[in-house]
Amino acid sequence: MDYTNAIMVWDAVSVRIADVRHGTIAGGQSELTSENALFLFVLGKDARVTIGDSPYAPRGETLFHIARGRHVHMGAAGKAEYYCVSYQAETPQAVGREMARLLLEAAPFEATIAVRPADVAAALRACEALESAWKEASPLGRLRAKAAFYALLAEFCAALSQPERRVAADAVAWTQQYLRSHFSEDVSILRLASILGVSRSSLHEQFVRRVGMSPRQYLTNLRLEAAHRALRESESNIQEIIAACGLRDKNHFYNLYHQRFGMTPGEYRKQFPVRKRAENLPGASKPARSGVLIENFGRIHHYAKPPRRIVCLDYAAAEICAALGAGERIAAVAEAETSLSDCAREYRGIVAAATFLPAESAERRVPSYAAVRACAAELVVGTAYAFHESTGVADAAAFERDGMHIYAMRATYKLNGTFEDTYEDIFSLGKILDCEARAAALVETMRAREAALNEMRVAIKEPPRVFVFDAQIAQRAFTCGQSLENCMIQAAGGRNVFADRARMFVPVDWEDVARADPEVILVHRFNGGEDGEQKIALLRRRPELAQTAAIRNGQTHIVSVKSVFPALDNVDVALQMAAWFQECRKN
Repeated sequence: MDYTNAIMVWDAVSVRIADVRHGTIAGGQSELTSENALFLFVLGKDARVTIGDSPYAPRGETLFHIARGRHVHMGAAGKAEYYCVSYQAETPQAVGREMARLLLEAAPFEATIAVRPADVAAALRACEALESAWKEASPLGRLRAKAAFYALLAEFCAALSQPERRVAADAVAWTQQYLRSHFSEDVSILRLASILGVSRSSLHEQFVRRVGMSPRQYLTNLRLEAAHRALRESESNIQEIIAACGLRDKNHFYNLYHQRFGMTPGEYRKQFPVRKRAENLPGASKPARSGVLIENFGRIHHYAKPPRRIVCLDYAAAEICAALGAGERIAAVAEAETSLSDCAREYRGIVAAATFLPAESAERRVPSYAAVRACAAELVVGTAYAFHESTGVADAAAFERDGMHIYAMRATYKLNGTFEDTYEDIFSLGKILDCEARAAALVETMRAREAALNEMRVAIKEPPRVFVFDAQIAQRAFTCGQSLENCMIQAAGGRNVFADRARMFVPVDWEDVARADPEVILVHRFNGGEDGEQKIALLRRRPELAQTAAIRNGQTHIVSVKSVFPALDNVDVALQMAAWFQECRKN
C-alpha cells in the first residue's frame, strides 16, 4: 500500500466503529473472524499471528490492518495481549471514476499489512482509550472512540511511511496462496520474490525446505490438477483446457500429465460419460458447441452454451458486443461515465435499443446490483472496477453466486496493458458469444490500423513528453501510470512522463508535473459533457504549469475516457495521438 495514496483515501472516507475487543493470550490460543476490516495491536515477544494462510512471527509489539472476512489465529508461548477494533468505511458520496480507481488500486481497506509502531506507547494509549470509550455505550462514548480510532490510524500511517517498520508475512505461505489464486496466469517467480523483498534463490530454498518442491513445481501441480478437474467436469476440448489452466505447449502438457497421473488426458476423459453431441445426430446442420472454457479475472468460466442475455456496464463493452453481432442479446447498458455518442455511428442504434441502467444515485455513478440482477443476465461485461464492491456494482463473487458469468476487460486488471489485451478481449467474447468469425474480422481491421500507426511512430524521431490529466483530487493531479493509455502513448510515438509509476492510475503533485515539463497534455473527458474544456481551464490556472511547454504552446488535447480503456477505437485514438505528437514536433 502506497503511504500517500492510503492517506488520501482514508481522508476521504467516513468510518464507523463496529466492535472493540481486548484479550490476553497466556500460553494459549485465540481466534477472531470479522465480517469487517479491523486493526489488531498485538503486544508480547512470543506472539504468533496467522491471518488466513499467512503466518507472522512479529517478535515484538505489532500493529496489523486486516482485510474483512479474514480468519485470525493467535498463539503465544508466554504472555501476550491484544486489542482489536473492527470498522466499516463508507466511500465518499461524490466519488467519481478517479477516486474509484484510487479506492480499487490503493485498496487500503482490503489490505492486510503489519507494521511496528514508531511510538508503541502512543499506540497503546489509543487502544486503551478506544476500549474505555467503547464501554461507555453512549453517543458521546462513540464519538470519543472514533477520536481514539483516528489516533491509532495515525500511528499506523506513520509506521507505514517508513518501509523499515513493515513486518513481512511468511514468504512461503504467501507464495502458495498467490499461486493458488493466479495459477492460470503468466506467473514470474522472480517477480513474486521481488514483491516479497527476497531474492529468487532465497525464496526457492525456503519453499523447497517447507513444501518439498520448488515454487515452479508447485505451480505446475496446481495447473495439472485444474486441467484434471476440467477434463472430468467440462466438455471443452483439450487445447482449450490447456490454455485456460495457464499451460501453453500441448506436447509438454501431455508429458507432464502422464508423469503425474499415469495416463494420457484422453484416456482419463474416456472414464467419464460424455453427452452425445448434436453434430453426431442425423440432420444436424451445424455442429453444436461442447462448451467454452475462458480464463478471466483470476477465474475459469465454463460456458455450456452462448449467453442469451448480456448486461454491459459501460458503452465500450456494449459497442464490442454490438460489433460482434450480439446486439440483440444486450439486455441492458450502463454508462460508467462514458457516452453513447462515443460509440461508432453504426452501433449507436443497436446499443440505444437496450434498456438503460441508470446510476444508483447522483453520487454513486454505477447501477445497483439489484437492478443488474433483475435483468436476468447470463453474462455481465465491464471493467475490473465494476466488479469490486467499493468501486463498482458488486464483487465478482456476488455475480457468480447468483449464476451470472462476468467478463472483466484484461487491461483493467493488469499493469502495462496493450492492444493485444484488447484483441484478446474481442477474441474471448467472440468465443463466449459464438461469434468467432466476427471477432477475427474486427481484430484484423484493428491490426491493419495498427500497422499505419507504426509508420507514424517511426516518423517521430524524438518522442514528445506527454502528461495525462484525468482529474484533480485533494490538490493533486490524477494521471495514468502503467495503464493501457500508457501503451497507446508509446505506440503513437510519445513518452508518458509518469510511466515509471507502477500503478495504472496515480495521484502526483503539481510540482512533479512541472518538473517533468510535458510537451503535450492529454485531458480525459467524461460523459460526453464539457468537463474536458473545464479541465483545460484548470490546467491554465495552475501556476506550477505556466512555464511548461504544453501550456505555452497550446498543446492540450481532449480524449474520451471511453477510448483509453479497452475499446474498439483504441488504435484509432492512438492514431489521433500520433497526429498531435507530429504537430508538436513541427512546432
